[in-house]
Amino acid sequence: MNDPTPAPKSGRAPGTGAYTPRERIELLRQVAGGAPGPVCPRCGSSCAVIRTGPRSDVSYVRDRVVVRCAGCRRSVVGEAGEMEHR
Repeated sequence: MNDPTPAPKSGRAPGTGAYTPRERIELLRQVAGGAPGPVCPRCGSSCAVIRTGPRSDVSYVRDRVVVRCAGCRRSVVGEAGEMEHR
């Protein structure tokens, strides 16, 4: 039988949303602590850590860390300098 629920246009699973503030902090603390494969606090999948350093040709790009979940595709961005103090 066909499922009457249409697929979401975002490509995400139905009912997903952004991380809560507590989940964001938990995930960024894992990264700041040097975890090689941080675990998503929402779905338990492993996350990729992408570091985007400042560039001399683009003055507004900061030293940021993007953490992206492989399972639920949520992401969180943190400032690398702030993460050292967590």
